[in-house]
Amino acid sequence: MQVGSYTLTEKIDSGGYGKVYRGYETSTLKPVAIKISTKCGHKVAKEAKILKSLKGGKGIPEVFTHGKWNHVHYMALELLGHNLYKEMLQNKQGFSLSCIIKIAKQSIETLKFIHSKGILHRDIKPEQILLSLSGESIFLVDYGLSSKYLNGKVHKSFKNQVSTIGSVYFASIHSHLGYKQSRRDDLESLFYTLFFLKKAHIPWEKSVLGLEGANKWQACFSSKLSHQQELFADWPIQFSNMFSYIRKLMYEENPNYEFLIKNLEEVKAKMALINEFDWEVGGFYKAATVDVHALKTSRKNRTKGIKCSKSFGAKEKKWAKELRKTHDLIENKMKDCEVDEDIGYLACQKTDKAELPEFVDKRILELVRSKKFREFVDCKTKCEIS
Repeated sequence: MQVGSYTLTEKIDSGGYGKVYRGYETSTLKPVAIKISTKCGHKVAKEAKILKSLKGGKGIPEVFTHGKWNHVHYMALELLGHNLYKEMLQNKQGFSLSCIIKIAKQSIETLKFIHSKGILHRDIKPEQILLSLSGESIFLVDYGLSSKYLNGKVHKSFKNQVSTIGSVYFASIHSHLGYKQSRRDDLESLFYTLFFLKKAHIPWEKSVLGLEGANKWQACFSSKLSHQQELFADWPIQFSNMFSYIRKLMYEENPNYEFLIKNLEEVKAKMALINEFDWEVGGFYKAATVDVHALKTSRKNRTKGIKCSKSFGAKEKKWAKELRKTHDLIENKMKDCEVDEDIGYLACQKTDKAELPEFVDKRILELVRSKKFREFVDCKTKCEIS
């Protein structure tokens, strides 16, 4: 399937407003990821604009171009490897503590950079954290729900009774309460994600079975509150300290990212953990590419009368043959492929979007407004809704 100057080969993933395909630039065979949508062109343009504003940041995928081709809105991005959820499934268990610390450190550094540009991610979860093709680095992807938290250099005002946004499993407590998100919420979602990646489950996952919309969010909220104190109980104490610190952050407060990274380093040092991931580093996807630049240089040199060796000429012919062979193979494979009309199947809806319920359990409201809730991270007892 052709979209602009790119050829799509296979679907990688789908999100709230589009689908992501693996592909390549047709003229050079440069491997890329292509995000496409037929209904939410403004979302594609917005995400591309955000990514361009974050260009050069560690853990930020590069965006090459975006636009519209026929009825398809698209964005060409740097091709990356597996997301951490898929990698965990392949691992058939949660990740080791040393791996979690390395994931956490790189993710916090990336969030620090994103926040320094006045942007919130607002949808941190395992599926949004991808590996580089070599498996050596962590990338934070999918900025479809991202937004600015600054007006110029001034923090946007606090608001309540806003619609929930993001993933119900990894949303912050403040998001459940309908509070406008800030930097603290990205970090809280990251720590729920870290818990999931280590344990291969999240304590409140069963509470939402069979539920949708506001009922799903309220059930998850109740269960999430009841597990706050015990969440990192069997982890090194530094994780409880970090989580407690994040939960106490004020709406406009600038997080101390160095404090978090220092605690991670402390755990690694005290437990003598090795600094490595649980997966083999070396490449998840080897793209079929040809040295097109060498071909052009060779032709240019010959036109100038520069003598080329026979061995180089033979190599050039082989490259050209492989280029055509690869292109024809993928073209034949995809010639019957068509753009799905349901690419915008959520009609630009936010992930797990739900309006605040008209009636919220009074026990929940009493708890979250109480002193007990504000200090529950330091409690010795489990915070429960009886």
